[in-house]
Parts: sequence; C-alpha cells; structure tokens
Amino acid sequence: MINITNKNIFIKFIILIFIGILLILNSCAVIKAPSGGPDDTTPPEIVEVYPENNSINYNGETIYFKFNEYLDKSSVVENVRISPKFTPDFSWTGKKLKIKPKSDLMPNTTYSITLEPGYKDIVGNKPDNSYSIIFSTGNYLDSGFIGGTTKNAMGYSVFLYNISNINPDTLNIKHTKPNYIAKIGESGEYSVLALPDATYRLFLVNDQNLDELYNEGIEEISAYSKDIILNQRIKQNNTSFYETKIVDKNPPELLESISLAEQIIQLSMNEEIDTFSLNSTAFILLDSLTNEKIKINAAIISQKDNKNILLYSDKKMINNNYYRIIIDNLLFPIKDISGNKINSKITSEPFQYVASDTITAFNLMSSISDNSTNISLSPKINIIFSFPISNPEVGEIILNFNDSKKNLPTKYEFINSNTISISPVNRLNSNSNYKISIPIKGIVSAIGQRLPDTTLILNFLTEDLRLNGSLSGNLRINGATGTVAGNYYIVLTKTDGKFDELSMVDSTAKWEYLSLTEGEYVINVFKDENNNGKYDSGSIYPFIPAEKYFLVNKKVNVVQRWKVEDIIIDITE
Repeated sequence: MINITNKNIFIKFIILIFIGILLILNSCAVIKAPSGGPDDTTPPEIVEVYPENNSINYNGETIYFKFNEYLDKSSVVENVRISPKFTPDFSWTGKKLKIKPKSDLMPNTTYSITLEPGYKDIVGNKPDNSYSIIFSTGNYLDSGFIGGTTKNAMGYSVFLYNISNINPDTLNIKHTKPNYIAKIGESGEYSVLALPDATYRLFLVNDQNLDELYNEGIEEISAYSKDIILNQRIKQNNTSFYETKIVDKNPPELLESISLAEQIIQLSMNEEIDTFSLNSTAFILLDSLTNEKIKINAAIISQKDNKNILLYSDKKMINNNYYRIIIDNLLFPIKDISGNKINSKITSEPFQYVASDTITAFNLMSSISDNSTNISLSPKINIIFSFPISNPEVGEIILNFNDSKKNLPTKYEFINSNTISISPVNRLNSNSNYKISIPIKGIVSAIGQRLPDTTLILNFLTEDLRLNGSLSGNLRINGATGTVAGNYYIVLTKTDGKFDELSMVDSTAKWEYLSLTEGEYVINVFKDENNNGKYDSGSIYPFIPAEKYFLVNKKVNVVQRWKVEDIIIDITE
C-alpha cells in the first residue's frame, strides 16, 4: 500500500515525465536553423553528381545531384532544365535529388541537365551561377553552344528551335514547343550546352504561364537577328537580345457609342487608336427614326482616354431620339497603335440622345506655360484646342530674342484637327530669354463655337548648355576603324532610367552627344537594317528577324562642362 508521501512523489514524477515528453515533441515539430552564431549567408553547393560530367555511353536509370546542405526542394525542382526534354520523376533522399526518366532516353543523344540559379537552401540562400552536367547515350558528345546576354529580361526564357529538318516558314511557336529552353537569371545571361550540329532559330519570350509556347497578345517576345548555324567549325555563338514587345494582330473593336452633347458622340474602343489614322469622312451619324445620314465634321482622340474617339456632328441631335454610328473603313482605314485595321464596315448599337447633356467651354492651352525655363533649343510649342477647329487663321508669329526688334523665322503645322505645332526654323541660343507672340483669329470649333480673336504671348528661358557635358567617339567593328558600311546607332541610356537617346554613327565611324546632363550612362549599339531610324524587334509569324543589337554595356560618366572624347565602342559582327 502506497502512503500519502510516496503517492505525492509518484504523481510529481509522472508529471515531470509528461512535461519532458511534451518538450521533446515540441522541439521535433519545427525544423529550423539552430539559434546562436552568425547567420547562414553561404549559397548551397553541389558536391556530387551522377553520371559524371562529359560521360559517354550512359545506360543508367537515374541521374542525381547531391548538395552540401538541405534545400528548399520545390525551388530546386522548379529550376531543373533538361535538354533535349524528357519527362522526369523527381525524388529525394536526404540532400540528394534523383531524376529518373519516365521512358527510355534516345540512343546516341547528348543530354544536358542544368540547375538554374533560382533554387535556394532552407534559409533562402541562392547560388550565383547555373550548374550543368553533360552526358551521352552514345560514344560521342555534341559540343555545340549558344549563349549570350539580354537586357531587362530576368525570368524570361530563350526558346531554341532546331529548324534543320523542317521548312522554317511553317514554324509557328504559338503551337510548337522549343527543342531547347534557357531561363534568364539575375545576371541577364543564358547558355545552352551540348547542342548537335544544326541550324537554330531563337526567340526571347516572357513565358508567363510556363507552357513553353508563345501566347500572342499576352506575352512579350523578340526574334533573334538571324538563324544560327552550328557545325564542326562554329561551336559557339554570342547572341544578344534587347527589346521584347507584345505583338498585337487583332483589329480594334467598337464597344459602345454614347452621346456627350447635342453634337458630340463618344465611341469607346477596346484598345488605343492611332490618332493619325482618324478621318472624319469614315464616320456617319445615322438617325434611326428617319434614316437620315448626318455628316461628321471632325474626329479626334479623347484627351481623357486614348481608347475613346470623339465625333463632332454637322447637325444637332433630337432629344430622346435614337442614333447609330456607321464606320466605313474602306477609303480611310482606322488603325490601332500596332497598325491593325478595324473591320471594313461597322454599325454601332443604337444610342439615345438626352437633352440634359452639357458641354464645356471652347478654349485653348499651350504645351509650355508663360515664363517657362529650361526649354529645348529646338522647341515645339503646341497650341491645343479643346475642340476640333475649322477655318483657322494664324497671323504673323513674332519670335524674338531678349526683346530685340529682329524677328526670328518660325514655321507651323497642323498636327491634327485640334493641335497647331509652332517651332523656330533655326536652333535657339543657350541660356537665353525669348518671347513669342501668336495671333489667332477666326477660330471656329467643329460644332460652330467661335473663339474670340486672341494673341497668345509666351516668355521662356532656354536650357543652359554650359552646365552640360558631352560625349563623342568612334565605333570599331571587328577590330577595324574607319569607314562604316550600314546604319549603326549608338544607344545612350542614363542609369536612372530618365534618358534613352540615339545617335547615328557617320560614315567615318564617328558619333557624338553634344549636350548631356550630369550622371552615369550606358552605351549600346544597334544596326538599323531597314533604315527607319529606330530599333525593330522583328515578327514571329511570318518570321522576320529582329535588327542586330550589340549589348556592349559600356558605362561612362558625364560631368558638368566637361567633354569626354575618343570613346571607342567595340562590336563584333
């Protein structure tokens, strides 16, 4: 029989055992790095692989990578790249990742398995570079290599297509997966190893849904400047991609028509419309009751939303009556900003005019305000009217320097139906005061409103070039200086992202930037194959290669009042 004292001791003993068990279970429930000591900032390492790199005659069933520490397993699997592709089964044994093909590997084929640098250990450390093993199921290793650099494309993928045994004109990457894929890491570089001798076509794709296909109108893309031929003589190629874009081949669509006032109709489109494609004769206002066709006097893009078109009718609409808009696209095709034409003839759904609508005052504004400073030496001063205008008369424009009596020559043009652009014929002086007087009279809006005759007077101070620096130099192609055949442009980008300018290389390989604000700049080069003065990233289907872009990434510093000359930019064709 247990006495009271012994019983209490026994109960305390049982409680202590129970608490100990709870502590042990709690400590086992959460896996975490041990406390104390310095933080782990060392990236994981691969300490063993199978098969060994550059092995031949491989006939095993499993490939593995062994690491020096425990990893975030899902991040490793997500960053495995297999070329040419096979369907793998992934499994783990401690720190070892095993990769087992679900079907037999192809005979006499060189494979590369790469771990891209996106994987991490359990505290988040990532490796700096990718790691690859190459092996062959035959007695020969393919050694072709394609790699290069990209600009602002981290997370994108380079798709490689072997086009040696197909008609390349039939390749449609919206439906055909690539033979090889390389993911772009933080460095912007990529590489594909162990390629057989063949001809390859390359695309840089922002493969957002990771389906290894190009989704037109959603994903950004660029084609490389040429197909690449790998053979016994050419085993590697340095390729550079610059600009990707979303390719839009869908025609714009009319979503809705509404009345804003008795002579103003708004057309809401599904995408941005090219303002220069608008012509008032392409539109007709149809009275649904009488079938009367009412002329449209003007059509402009809304300043509030460039997906909206504003139409100004020749006749007032009748209260509570219903109307339709007819768009006849045959003679004057309306286009979106990608150049796609709207369908040939469209009739809108009926809309009702309600007389409670109001209309804003007819006025004008200028692209620069009075007493503006730091104005360009070749300014374009835009006079913007709140409505399309008709019968405009611009009187003698007076532009003078520091109130001198000598007038400087100017020119003007109508950019569209509500904007006049005025500019000096010659370059203005630096850090100088100017006054421009613009008499405007006889201005009537497209719906009959008259603007009082007025003279717009603007005073402004031009930018001070004395505070700016300059850059100049030569382009050297394949190590040779002198004459340049073809149109090359120096692309200068300020590292703060606020500047991106082009300077054409002249026939003697010289280039220059005369006026630059202080800061750090990056220099790159592209070749303007079609002579349109801008970089073109090509077409996907039908295939048109991108223009050649050379990612030189040469950094230069511009200092106030300082000329930096004789900068040599080297490129290899």
